[in-house]
Parts: sequence; structure tokens; C-alpha cells
Amino acid sequence: MKHSFLTVLLLFGLLLNYPTFSAVNGQVYSVSLSIPASADTVNTMRPSFVWNALGMNERTSFSVKVVKAEAGQTAQVAIQENIPVIMFGSLVSPSMMYPGQQPDLDSAATYVWQVTMFDSGIPVSLSEVWVFYTPFPPIYKGLFYQLNNKNRNTIFKYPNLAFAYTNRYNLQELTLSVKNHRTGETEFSGSIPINAGENNIRTSKLAQFPILPAGEYDVKITTSKSESFSFLYKKP
Repeated sequence: MKHSFLTVLLLFGLLLNYPTFSAVNGQVYSVSLSIPASADTVNTMRPSFVWNALGMNERTSFSVKVVKAEAGQTAQVAIQENIPVIMFGSLVSPSMMYPGQQPDLDSAATYVWQVTMFDSGIPVSLSEVWVFYTPFPPIYKGLFYQLNNKNRNTIFKYPNLAFAYTNRYNLQELTLSVKNHRTGETEFSGSIPINAGENNIRTSKLAQFPILPAGEYDVKITTSKSESFSFLYKKP
């Protein structure tokens, strides 16, 4: 009966995306994720991974699994179905530096990760599944943020805005709105003229807001076709 009850608890934890617990000979085991935090945007394409573990001993080891999620996938589906971009085992400490031989993660992408805890090679706990995001390419390298129908967020600290947009619908303009992050009040709304086909746009509209005090603002660029690009602008 105790074994059946424990099995139910483990399954219940997995369904609710909680870390699972197990007990063997009175020893309780559990592993839970720490860094990257849930829904965090990392600042590097080669992030480190940190987790917390209960019940560690000289027989403890861990494996880390990282997969890239596709549009519309839940974290649970992605971790179960997608091919891992990182799959490392036999780790003896609750952290992992980004593998030196591993290619960089893709920019502006969604990733999912999970950790398994082992005792003497036997899995004893499975962490929750967390999502993290990689940043857009930095503007100072001459690259453009891609405007598409994936409504993503990033941190933007530059007074000029540069982005790419493929105008497949022969639209005449994009809409730009700026809201106060703290109050939600609209500070500015306007339009950006565009051409048909490929558009690589540099605009200094954000630099034209000297009346805005230093602070955080939600900036959103949209089209009439429900495409959007949003980010948090930190005005110095």
C-alpha cells in the first residue's frame, strides 16, 4: 500500500509539473531547478545550469536534458518528444557549466530543461520542467531583431531601434506603442512606414522621447495581421 501511495504522489507531481520526491530506506530524495529561472531570458547563448537537491550522498549523480521547443508546444510535450540539444549525465554536483564542445544555443529561441537525480545509477527524483528564452542578437553587431508572430520579450537598452520585417501583405505601415511599465498608461503611439518585401528598419523614435523620465517602458510593434514584437525598454 505504501508503494502504491508513493507511485500516485510521483505521478501527481509530474502531472502538476512539481519536483518529484521518493524515499528509499528512510532517505528522502528530491531535485528542483534553480537557474535559469522559470520563463527567464538568459543573457548568453551558453548559459550555466544550477539546481537544488535533497538527499545527496557519495552515490548521487545527475543528468541534465535541454530541448528546443517549437511554436505552440507546451514544456511537457517538448521535453518528452523533442531531440535534446544537451543531454549530459554522471554529474556529481548540482550544477553544470555549458559544455565546451557544444554549439551555442539559437538566438531568440525557447528552450526547456529538466534534471534527473540518481542514487547508485537508479533514478530517484525528477525535477519540474522549466522554460527559458535566449536573447535576440545584439543590435551593436549590426543585426536586426526579427518582427514576426511570436510575441516575445527581451530587454532593450539602446536609444535606437533596429529590426527586420518581411512584408508579405503589402502593408503600408507598422504601429508602435509605448506604455509605462509600472502604470500601464500609454505614453506614445505612432506609425512606421514600410515597403513591400524585406524591410531592415532603423528608427530613432525611442530617442525622441526626452519627456519620458528614466524608467521602464513596454514597447510593442504590431501589424494589422496580428504580428507583433514586444520588449521592455529601459530608458537611462
